[in-house]
Amino acid sequence: MYGIYADVDSFRRFGVPIVEDCAQAVDDKGKRPLTGDIGVFSFHPTKCLTAGEGGAAVAHDPGLVRAMRTVRDGAPAGSRGRLFSPMSDVAAALGLSQLARYHEALERRRALALQYRAALEPVVPTAFVHESFDNGMLFRLPLKVSGGLDAYQDAFARMSIHVRRGVDQLLHRARGTPDAGFETAVDHFDTTLSLPLYPALTDEEHAACVRAAVEILRPESRCR
Repeated sequence: MYGIYADVDSFRRFGVPIVEDCAQAVDDKGKRPLTGDIGVFSFHPTKCLTAGEGGAAVAHDPGLVRAMRTVRDGAPAGSRGRLFSPMSDVAAALGLSQLARYHEALERRRALALQYRAALEPVVPTAFVHESFDNGMLFRLPLKVSGGLDAYQDAFARMSIHVRRGVDQLLHRARGTPDAGFETAVDHFDTTLSLPLYPALTDEEHAACVRAAVEILRPESRCR
C-alpha cells in the first residue's frame, strides 16, 4: 500500500495461497523479491511503471507459471480460465522505454519526498504514513491529517495544486459491504491526503507545492 512493502510472510500462518498486489511497489534493484505465491503488476497510466495498459504476473512455481501462460494465451473455448487479452506491441514498446528510465524516476520521487519531509516534519511531525522511506518505494506520499482530504482540498486548489486521498476508493463500499471489519481502510480513506510526487515536476513546481503544504498544514494556518 502506497508503495510500502507488506510483511507477506506473516500471512503464511493462514495456510492459504498468497497473491501479492505489486502494482504500487515495482522494485528496480531486486531488493524485494517475490515472497507470495503469485505477484501481479499493473501498467495502468496511474502506476509507477506504465505501458498505458496491461500488466504482468509472476510466480516461483513452474506449474503456476504454466497455468498463467495458458490463461494469457487463451484457454480452450468453454474453459473457465479463458482470458485472451494480449498487450499490444505499442504498449509493450512504451513499457520498455519507461523501464529504461525507471530508476531515474524512482530517484526523483525519493528526492521530492525528502524535500517534503524536511519542510513538513517541523510543522506536522507525526503526519507521514511512511515511517521509513527505505521500506518500499515512494509511489505516493500520504499524510494522516485531521479532517483528511475534505479539510484541505479547497485550500490547495486555490493555490492551483491538486491533492487527492491516500486511498482513492473503498472496494467493500463499492460492493455494498458494511464498514465493520474494514476499520483500517476506512480510517485511511477518511484521514489521509496525498501530495504531488510526480517525477515530471520541475524544481520550481515542486518548491511551490512544498510552500503550499507548509502554509496550509501548519496548525495555526488560516488558509483552510
